[in-house]
Amino acid sequence: MNKLAYIPALDGLRAIAVVAVMLYHLGLPGFDFGFVGVDLFFVLSGILITSLLVTEYYRTGRINLPQFYLRRALRLFPALLVVLATALILALLFGSAREQSMTVTGIWSSLLYISNWVLVLMPDANLGPLNSMWSLAVEDQFYIIWTPIIAFLLARHVSKSKLLLILLLATLASTGAGALNWYLAGTFPGPALGTHSRAQGLLLGCMLGLLYVWGRFPTRARPLMICALTVALSFTFLLTLHSDTALYTTGYLIIAVGAGGLIVLAVSSPHVARILSVKPLVWVGSISYALYLWHLLIFWYMSSSHTGLDPIVAGTLGFVLAFLAAAASYYLVERYFLQLKKRLSVRPTTPVTEHPQQDVLLAPNP
Repeated sequence: MNKLAYIPALDGLRAIAVVAVMLYHLGLPGFDFGFVGVDLFFVLSGILITSLLVTEYYRTGRINLPQFYLRRALRLFPALLVVLATALILALLFGSAREQSMTVTGIWSSLLYISNWVLVLMPDANLGPLNSMWSLAVEDQFYIIWTPIIAFLLARHVSKSKLLLILLLATLASTGAGALNWYLAGTFPGPALGTHSRAQGLLLGCMLGLLYVWGRFPTRARPLMICALTVALSFTFLLTLHSDTALYTTGYLIIAVGAGGLIVLAVSSPHVARILSVKPLVWVGSISYALYLWHLLIFWYMSSSHTGLDPIVAGTLGFVLAFLAAAASYYLVERYFLQLKKRLSVRPTTPVTEHPQQDVLLAPNP
């Protein structure tokens, strides 16, 4: 069994993903597909959470569900509450009546982690500066379901091959659900924002998480070349994608497979890991959750329509302010609760190197 250890290269991947999404939200030319950072984070999330859960089971013989959910709450809630409070203040001070209404809807749906379904089931819904909260909702809804399922399967001593088969079938079912949703409705919210359709990236990550814990990540040149090829093919798909049908039927699965290949390379290839482990990237990755929470809110109120500034100036200032807010959030709020969460971590029976960011799950959003 692989020991859980902090892997700087994964923070490097987080940094690339979150910056791509930020530039996408700014509308920067050449970043039309920056939204796929969310898929990278979904796959990362599946790997990291499943690795933690399975390792806990192997070390203690059980998965402590209340403790898991408490750790998740300590990680996610404090920073989220600060952002939501700030969103309300900004809306009251600078927002129109419509923006205030959107913000209130965004706040209660974010607190309940149902933002995605508000956007799917209410055709006219718009959460304004809190629109990006939909992916946090997808992620947490998924783990409310997945955590007791994996605990049950492990307790029943389901074989490794059956675990992988279950996850593979669930991944294909999620892809099929998104495709069916698109063909029946012909609109994007269901296949793009629904938990049923976007779970495929998380499920693929769960498969990779199991393989990682079991020590099945490739180390030889040929398998690593295959991983690199999957990344290249996924990127090529993005460059040639000009159809909503392609994206909402099989596109998210192709992108998730490419993201998985990139993660395997980051973990298994020393050359790729070295590139992704440079200190600036690792630092940005360490504050990536806060960047996700803050960036769209700041971009919204720093936009030309609110400030009257030139779009380039407004975008640049918004980008800088997002980093400042994220750094303040991380150092003044999040680190305290990360340490508190760490005290609730499973006490391993064998030495293990842990890191407070190890199960930080970020899902920036298109």
